[in-house]
Formats: sequence, C-alpha cells, structure tokens
Amino acid sequence: MTDVRQTYDGRMTDVRRTYDRRMTDTHDGRMTDVRQTHDGRMTDVRQTHDGRMTDVRQKYDGRTTDVRQTHDGQMTDVQQTHDGRMTDVRQTHDGRMTDVQQTHDGRMTDVRRRRRA
Repeated sequence: MTDVRQTYDGRMTDVRRTYDRRMTDTHDGRMTDVRQTHDGRMTDVRQTHDGRMTDVRQKYDGRTTDVRQTHDGQMTDVQQTHDGRMTDVRQTHDGRMTDVQQTHDGRMTDVRRRRRA
C-alpha cells in the first residue's frame, strides 16, 4: 500500500494499490493519476487538479522516496536511506536549504546552507 497525504491545505489524498488492481480514492473527486510499471516497483502518483505534483516512487528495494509539495509550492524531500533511517531535506521559505540527517546512531545532524551576502 502506498499512502499519499497532501497536507498543504489539510486535504488528504489516499492512494492504495492492491494486488490485483489499482485504486484511486480522493475525498473530493479531484484527479489523481496512478501509474505502475510492469514489475510493480514504481508507483507514480501525480495530482493534477492545480498543477502541483506529488510524486511517490517505490525503489527497487521496496523502500520509498516521498516528495511532498508544501503549501507555498516548495519541495519537502523525505528519503529512506539504505538502512531505513530517514534523510529529511526541506526548503525554507526563502529558498535556502535545511538539511536534517540522522546519523548512524540515530541522533540528528542539522546542516543549514545560509545565503551568502
């Protein structure tokens, strides 16, 4: 199952893939396009009601890359690393990058790229 939630306006898009069919379930009838490759590894979910895109892909090893568009159109990129820990890369309101990564022992490292003068 792939659960995609769009949170920029509090609405939810829930896309569930069953073993024998694809099911697209939206709360308000907006268009969600779900595509799956022949080997079932890739699930591409696109929301087209306002031109924004939520792209959720399942990698070859079954882990997921979750790319969510925030309320202001910038990207929040959450990726699972090879060991299942999370790498969270967020773009701040002014376009600068906030890179938050979990270290090998589960502690957090916060690296911020600041704007040059």
